[in-house]
Amino acid sequence: MAGTTSNYAFPYPTGTDSINTGDTKIQELADSLDSFISGSEASGKLFNHVVTTDTTNRTTTNNNTTEKNVTGASTTTITVGKSGFFAVIGTVNAVNNTTASNGWVYGLKVNGSVSGAIDTVALANSAVSTTARSGGSFINFYDSANAGETITIQPQVRVVQTGTADTIIVYQSTVQVVTFG
Repeated sequence: MAGTTSNYAFPYPTGTDSINTGDTKIQELADSLDSFISGSEASGKLFNHVVTTDTTNRTTTNNNTTEKNVTGASTTTITVGKSGFFAVIGTVNAVNNTTASNGWVYGLKVNGSVSGAIDTVALANSAVSTTARSGGSFINFYDSANAGETITIQPQVRVVQTGTADTIIVYQSTVQVVTFG
């Protein structure tokens, strides 16, 4: 009798299986792998790559230390594959347009079952009191609890310290998501 792996129930032969059934056991494994991949976003490949780039100047005013969606910025929506594993890569080119500001942070809010439903990742932090542009990038890996789940990713900003309303202009941002089978 063949055994199965504990995570994905892929079949494999055991010591009591006859050698002359090796071709059948290998076909069972191949069919199992094919079924695993075919139902995922990565169908036909082991991963899927989604890119959302925004080059429109997005002005957002924020005067508190909680995250606020970047005004008018597009969300990126993905469907998690059967593995539930995906990576998010973010980049930004932005400026705090308020002189003598308290500083700001740009990040991405990932909605879904990952990391307690909401995860904001700090990306670019400009604590200088000028209007010079700054930017940055990051990559973060996630493991969704629900295969086939729809995840939305929203660009956000926040002010580091409460103070006067900071005007943050996002000149360009890119969200890349790689889902793995």
